[in-house]
Amino acid sequence: MKKIFIILTISSIMLYSNPNLPTQAKSFISSTFKGVNILSVENNNNTFDVKLSNGIYIEFVGNGNWRKIYSESTDIPFSVLPIKISKSIKSQFNDKTIKEVEKRGPNFQVKLNNDIKLLIDKNGKIINKN
Repeated sequence: MKKIFIILTISSIMLYSNPNLPTQAKSFISSTFKGVNILSVENNNNTFDVKLSNGIYIEFVGNGNWRKIYSESTDIPFSVLPIKISKSIKSQFNDKTIKEVEKRGPNFQVKLNNDIKLLIDKNGKIINKN
């Protein structure tokens, strides 16, 4: 039993300190999701798919910037979004939470917990609502 625990601990440390995951991605995870561990990292043609222990998945591009964040069970913090976008969503959908966010060029597509999808520009203007 002790041997299994040691192996699991070493595996967790190896995943978290994965040398292939860009420093910027590691910094984003540690500052945005404090106390949450990295469960797995997959490198797919210069993109990184990361699974966190709280059920959140993050897709990073090669330089470490995130492209997509999603979860079926855990709310995504508004802090992942620029302030103008976060304020816009909170003012119009104050009781909703974020389940998915994806960068689309200069815009962001955000899926709320009521399944509404918003396309929002960098200034917080809602371009499209489905």
